[in-house]
Amino acid sequence: MRYGYNTRLGGARATAPWGKEYHSHPFIWKFVDGAYLDTAQDGPLAKDFADGGKELVPVIYSHGLTSTRTFQSGSCRDLASNGYIVFAPDHHDGTCNYSRLKNGEERYWTSMVNPDDQETFLSRLEVRLTEMRQLIDDILNWSEMMESTLEFGTNVKIDMEKLVVGGHSFGGMTALYTGYRDERAKAVFGFDAWIWPVLPKVMD
Repeated sequence: MRYGYNTRLGGARATAPWGKEYHSHPFIWKFVDGAYLDTAQDGPLAKDFADGGKELVPVIYSHGLTSTRTFQSGSCRDLASNGYIVFAPDHHDGTCNYSRLKNGEERYWTSMVNPDDQETFLSRLEVRLTEMRQLIDDILNWSEMMESTLEFGTNVKIDMEKLVVGGHSFGGMTALYTGYRDERAKAVFGFDAWIWPVLPKVMD
């Protein structure tokens, strides 16, 4: 769990039914601390990518309601295993079960919203779009990202002409919306995309 108790509390709060505040106890989520994926943490890049012979294809993966970026680790790992470099943000629009900005600002999921209120989720979709666009900007500044964040060698290249955006549920809708609004996204996918917030516009 990335943020320890805070993440466990966020997961517990996400179990509350719509319109209710009661939820499971955070202690139950402590057992998730022992869950691990079969991955090579901090493993080296394949030689073809490390020496610049091949370009990495970027994928931005958006999580769904009550989820987090780490809850999507299985899908992200599978993409990374096939030559993609995956960026998975925690959205700070109130749909992540727990998110924290660099300045320390925290936000938890709450079930005290009306799931039929399309305007609420449309506004959150706009927040997500802003975050996705900012992340695309950051990826475009590839040399700085390599040096300050990823610590890759200077030979590593990225192919922004193949930028993919995708996600699950509300994240799938976020990907579709980003692809519609930002021409830098060259391909889009959605797993069980939740189109409810934009359904009237789709029907029109």
